[in-house]
Amino acid sequence: MSEPSEHKPFVNLGGTLKRLRQKHKESLAEAAGAVELGEEDLLRIEQGYERPSEEILMLLIKHFAMLEDEAVELWELAGYDKLDAENDEAPENQNVTTKSIVMTIAMDPRVMYSDSVHISGNQHGLVFTFLQPGGGQLPALPVSRVGMSRDQAKKMLELLKDTLEQLDKATAPKSLPPKTNRQD
Repeated sequence: MSEPSEHKPFVNLGGTLKRLRQKHKESLAEAAGAVELGEEDLLRIEQGYERPSEEILMLLIKHFAMLEDEAVELWELAGYDKLDAENDEAPENQNVTTKSIVMTIAMDPRVMYSDSVHISGNQHGLVFTFLQPGGGQLPALPVSRVGMSRDQAKKMLELLKDTLEQLDKATAPKSLPPKTNRQD
């Protein structure tokens, strides 16, 4: 027996996310794995009991390749468009909190070098965790994590192969053609 909707403050958001998942013909496990979330957590979100974090909601929007208008509507259903002041007006029986965040993306020209990589994946994609040695007896430290679809990973594999082949060809030293002794 399902609980009354007042105990499910995010039932509209959850229903929308469930319809998106079904539209993409994904199981709960597939969608949860694509955004690195537990199945039970995604189920509670789809049932309207919980709201996904801003980060998870952004990952779901990207995963389902939502158009901007659809993404904004979903963001509003989650209540992330409201300011903290508006939260004071929320009914007391709803355990709703909102916060504003500012994201900046710095363009960093530095290159982070890695000496190992851990790759994990599922049917939808792969996550590459690049590592550097921790030094001494410390474990290796993550430098970067990069996720991509299986199709993108296959293209990257071909690109890596082609690039390495070109570099192998380019390593031969270049020189001027030999001098010929022509007499005219």
